[in-house]
Amino acid sequence: MNNFKSGFSLIELLVVVAIIGILAAVGSVGYQNYIDGTRARVQTTNMETLAKAVAAEDLALQAGVGASCADGDTENTCADTVLTASTFTNPHSNAAYTAIGTTAIVCNTGQVGQPWMAAAGTITWCASDTAADTDSVDIDSSVNLVDPA
Repeated sequence: MNNFKSGFSLIELLVVVAIIGILAAVGSVGYQNYIDGTRARVQTTNMETLAKAVAAEDLALQAGVGASCADGDTENTCADTVLTASTFTNPHSNAAYTAIGTTAIVCNTGQVGQPWMAAAGTITWCASDTAADTDSVDIDSSVNLVDPA
């Protein structure tokens, strides 16, 4: 009489579980890197769009057509007006951006992605929670808007 056992041994099952665990660990690290990179690209796109919107407001003022910003507004005031009217959210916190100040922000975990304008015609933001890790984008035009010197 032959008795054949069917199924997997305990060792085979442990090997499969170990392989799945290793794949999950590697995959979760890769996924987190993907998410962080996406947030950084969204942040850059948001700030480039904001800079273009401020430049467009300046051109609208030049042309004498209706604009959200007033002639003589600072770039900061105009950028705040544009941000208030927009649906931008900070991709690092999923909250609305706060007002754009004229002094540099100390980059920490709560400030990642928050923009400021310390230099004329430049929007800068914290790219990470490291103080030296900032990024910036230039506003292309500033004829009727006042630089935030």
